Amino acid sequence: SRGLGDVYKRQDAARRISLPVTSLTLSPYIRKCLQKLELETMEDLLRYARKKGLDSLLKIPGFGPLGLDQLKFQLEKHKIMNKAGDSDLYQYIINEPDS
Repeated sequence: SRGLGDVYKRQDAARRISLPVTSLTLSPYIRKCLQKLELETMEDLLRYARKKGLDSLLKIPGFGPLGLDQLKFQLEKHKIMNKAGDSDLYQYIINEPDS
């Protein structure tokens, strides 16, 4: 049987994964870039990261290494992703068919 710890863990994961991107402290430009990509929640962001890698954001004009560092720092601070780019939340993402 699953312990209460598991339940709390899942609830916490659900809370973190559904956090809006706006809950991260980001510069307006970075925020706008993420909006353009329709990345609205941490789940969207994680899905994007898994598919393309966060470094692919550097291809966006004006999205430089500082912006990327800012984003990664915030993801780490909010326990969404660690320094290595791994996340305990990946297991909770329902895979969407590749579009």
